[in-house]
Amino acid sequence: MSAVHSRRDVFFTVMNNQPNQQLIPPPLQTIRAAYAELGRRVTVALCTQIGDHTRLGEEQRHCLRLSALVTQASSVVPRYILLFAQLDLQSMIDHLDDAARQSVDPPDAPPIQASYVVPTGRPGRPRIEIEPSILAPAIELRGPTHLAAVFQVSARTVRRRALEYGLVEPGAPVYVDYEAEDGTVT
Repeated sequence: MSAVHSRRDVFFTVMNNQPNQQLIPPPLQTIRAAYAELGRRVTVALCTQIGDHTRLGEEQRHCLRLSALVTQASSVVPRYILLFAQLDLQSMIDHLDDAARQSVDPPDAPPIQASYVVPTGRPGRPRIEIEPSILAPAIELRGPTHLAAVFQVSARTVRRRALEYGLVEPGAPVYVDYEAEDGTVT
């Protein structure tokens, strides 16, 4: 029997045991073999199963099961190996979770350019323009504070561009001088 088959057999033996069924922790070599096989399986799943929640979820459950076994075998496994294995298993789980949320379909078109830099030729920061056809419906749904992250500009810039394009009305002035009949200004 080849090493791959023996590792695979050890992996399925370790993964199929119930946590309460095994009173004696598995030997260190068994954990290493299961860990190596799990790493291979996760790599294959990450390369071939992007977006497949079922398959990637199965591999996540295997990672959690092996993590529980490694914790259970803390008397057999040296502490530095235990910490490394826990961190690496958590990293595998995070990568599987990210892959489950990704779509395997490539985008049909390039991303929409919502904001762009316009060089003014003057010193200082360049002017950032926001596409009016995108800003108009967006400003109806959200305020400048929420749209700032979308357009990757400040909320003030979103408000200024909306005013320039006539999409919003200017607010009341903050300060107004009133001239009385006697000529005094208040």
